[in-house]
Parts: sequence; C-alpha cells; structure tokens
Amino acid sequence: MRLGGLGLLLALMSGCGDAGGTSGAPARDAGAYDGATDAAASRDAVGSQDAAWDAPEPDAVTTDAEFDGGSLPAPTDEHLTDIAQAPDRVHFRTNLRSFNSRYYAVVANREIYIRANAERTGLQSNWERVVNLPAGLAGDVVGIALDDRFLMAVNSARKLYEMAGALGDPSGFRWQEYRGFPFASGAQNYLPIDSIKWDKSVASAEEDENYTDPAGHLFPVGSSTCAHVVVLRGGGQQIAFNDAWLPADFGSEVCGPRRGRFRARAMSTSGSTTAVMNKYGDIYTRHWDFDIGGSNTLFWSYSYYDQSSVPNPVVQLPSAAWVQQPKVDGRITDTLSIHKTGKNCVHRILRVEGLDANGQTGYFERDIADPATAGWVFHVTSLPILGHFIESPAGDTSDRDLGASDDLSFGWNLGQLPQLDGAVPSGGVSTADFAAELLDYNLYCSPAALRVHLTATDYIDLVLHSTEPIRLTEIHTRGLTEQARARNGALEVPRSVLDDLPSLSPKARAFVSRYFADQQFTNVNIQADLHTVRLDGGAIQWSLTR
Repeated sequence: MRLGGLGLLLALMSGCGDAGGTSGAPARDAGAYDGATDAAASRDAVGSQDAAWDAPEPDAVTTDAEFDGGSLPAPTDEHLTDIAQAPDRVHFRTNLRSFNSRYYAVVANREIYIRANAERTGLQSNWERVVNLPAGLAGDVVGIALDDRFLMAVNSARKLYEMAGALGDPSGFRWQEYRGFPFASGAQNYLPIDSIKWDKSVASAEEDENYTDPAGHLFPVGSSTCAHVVVLRGGGQQIAFNDAWLPADFGSEVCGPRRGRFRARAMSTSGSTTAVMNKYGDIYTRHWDFDIGGSNTLFWSYSYYDQSSVPNPVVQLPSAAWVQQPKVDGRITDTLSIHKTGKNCVHRILRVEGLDANGQTGYFERDIADPATAGWVFHVTSLPILGHFIESPAGDTSDRDLGASDDLSFGWNLGQLPQLDGAVPSGGVSTADFAAELLDYNLYCSPAALRVHLTATDYIDLVLHSTEPIRLTEIHTRGLTEQARARNGALEVPRSVLDDLPSLSPKARAFVSRYFADQQFTNVNIQADLHTVRLDGGAIQWSLTR
C-alpha cells in the first residue's frame, strides 16, 4: 500500500490496501469491527527474528538419483558467479531469478542484474547490473523477489530491502530498507530463520485494475497497490506474510490447503494469488490478500450474506478457497512458478519445471482459470534444470504426509449436559440452559464448528467464521499463547437450520430467537488464548474453555 495526504495518516490503522470497492451500504455488514489489536510480544533481537518459533525442519531434498539410476539432469539453481552464466530468458520466479512484465532479473556474484523481458515487451537487451544498491546490500545479495513494480532483495543477514520502481527506467530505481509500521518507517524487517521460500505478491491499479470476489463482482484495487512479502516456513505448513504497513514481523498467516496441514515443498505468489506444491506434485492455488480476504475493515466493507444479486454489493466473504490444480502428467522438479497476466486478478499462469516425453528440458504451463480438463502444455527451453526432481504419482496425493493440526477444542457447560432438559424458561433461554462445544478452533484457519447442546439429544450446529483484524503490535510467538489474540468473527446459523426452524424443538427456536434474532449471521469479536475463547457480540457473551 502507498498512500498520500489523509490516506497516509489513515494508514496508521491500515493493513494493506487503499479505499476501493466500497460503494453502497452492505446488505448486512460483517466487517464493521472495532479493529481490536493483538497484544504485543517481546521483540526478538535483530538478526534472530522469529528464531525461537518451534518449527519443524524442512524435508531433506529428494535425490535425483532415484529416477533411472541417476540419469536425470542435476539441479543448477545456485548462485551464479558470473553474469555470463545467466540465460537470455528467465522462465521461473525463484529467489535467484525472477521476472515481472518489464524485466528479467537474476542474482550473479551477489549483485542484481536485469534485462528486458523479451516475452512480454518484445525487446532484446543485455544484462545490466543494478547500481546504487544501499550499503549492506551491495555485494551481498543472496535472494530476490520481483512482482509488478516492486523488486525486493535480502542479504546474508536476512535483512530485507525494497525498490518500488521496477516498471520504470533503471535511472529511477530508489532502494530503501524494508520496514514496518508506521508508514514503512518502523522497525527493520528480516526473513524468518526457518524460511523455505519467499516471494513478492502485488496487486495494483496499474496492472490488475480490479479484484474479483467470490461472488464475481469487481472491486477496484485502489489508487496504488496491495503488496505482501509471502514466506513458506514451518516445515512447509505455514504461509506467513507481511505488508510494509503492518508491524515488522511475519506473525500473520494464510491458512494453507487441507486446513493448514498440507506440507508444501514449493511456493510462488504473484498478483494476490499464491501457489503451493508438495513433494508428490499436488498443486493448490488461492486468490487472497489482506484486502480481498476480509481484514482491511478500515477501507473496505464485507459481508457473509450472499452478494451475488445485491444491487450495491460489498466484498463477499468467506474469501476464495484453495483450488486444487490438475496433476502434471510427466516428470517434474520442485521448481514452481506463478505470474499474473490480464486484468481483474483472474488469469494467473502456473509453470512447473520438468522434462517432456523425449527428455527435453522445459516447463509445463497452464492458466489457473482454465478448466482442469485443459491440462498442461509443455514448452521446451533446452536450459539446464534448476530444481530437484520429485515424485508425481497420478491422482490426488495431497493427503499424504500431512502435518500436525492447529485445531483445538473448547467447551461450555458440558458437565451439565445430562441435566439439561427441553423446557423453555419463562425468561427465555440463558447460558445456563445449554452447553456448547467449539470443536476445531484454529487461529489461522476458518471456519470452526460450534455445536450447541440444548439437551443431551437435541443440538444445533453453528459455524464460526473469523478473519485477522488490523493490528498495530508485533507478534513473534506463533499460535495461541497465554496472551489473548483477537479475531473478527461472525457466527452463522446455517440456512438449512433457519429454513427448518418451524420443525425444531421449542427450546431450539427460543435459542435462535434469543441469540440470533432469527438472522443467519451475527458479528462477534473473538478473543482467544490457550485456555479460553470468548465470543462477544449482540446478545452473545460466551466463554468456552479447555
């Protein structure tokens, strides 16, 4: 996000995007929250940020020799010692080479070199070194990420730097340290020590123009960008992100596939769309960022009510889910790349490095907007292989090698469940008249199932939706702790329950009327720690404990 004037001042409370797509009143707004913030944890020492997180080690690299007695090409995506070793074209967005719509970029001899993106511009040029890198980065570049107008780099101390002119002439390149709140001038940001892969994701008014929400409506990106640094960490289960207008940490996460249990080996992101792949070649993609995902309640309005036929819609929640892409039918490596094309954040091009049936090197490619039946198209490059070959058995293998779940259960009044009867008290149903189980609350993955027991045999299943709120304080301890963490929430009475309300028990009808006024969605503020989840909104003031 980049704002000026009053917008810059308002950015003190903003997570990512500019004002946009908020015309008209919400049908029933599920985003008008108070911006409750997470409590601060003590900041780790500079250079060891997030090092204390208990994250599993990444898998050992699969050896290429397991195929055909070692006859496959060896990987070559390592630091170039001379720019003469660089290819004429860059086909993948990795941390040693990348591209946007104007430039190819590579790391060579710990410097950054760029040349015209011939595929997109039609221009031919030579590799040129990016000059005027700041002290601390010049001569010590160990990784890059490039998307839209942002080129980022990291040095050997994991310190991040940013340049926001990557769609313009190199004479206008101006570098700065990548810092957090406030106004991208706060604390210095570092890559987490357990990073497996990192990338830059940018949705912009210039290149994308609009978001497309799950209801199919278009919402302007705004006058500038929504830009994230996305990091695959935690043994491949955690997809963390940071924005220059958030605190200087990677304490925010996007829930991964399989409710966060999918263990990705590769990750790439572009234009607010992230792709992940496991060691069996299963690939998922998801369109998500802080704005379109429901978190930027300062500038955006959201609703869980169906917006598909609303005259003046707001952004539809829940946000788009992970989409499983068809399996590549062929030999592939763990080099995965995604890049944006077109308008409205719809078309994104996936590439997976591999070999064709004749053993020629290149990549399999598909547009994620195409139907699964369209499959993949192979493009021969005859370039050296960058990644490590992996297994890719036919069929869905995404449930193999799943990691541990972050789901936790909490309860209310369960010890009194045998004594609960179906009578409706004269004063109406109160918290003493029912028991509840929050079966799978997860700080990073929504929704959770909330089962309300009215008697030992009569119950209603509700749905608890949640999104991360705008926050101003840093987080360096993952998950639920002794300190409460805030979430914006909405409790849903499923449509099927409301439609069947006349046939439910008198106590069930009284419960829905008392706490939900017979409405489908009710906003709640969520405060959760290791021991308690508190829900507060309207008539709902519930505390569930472990």
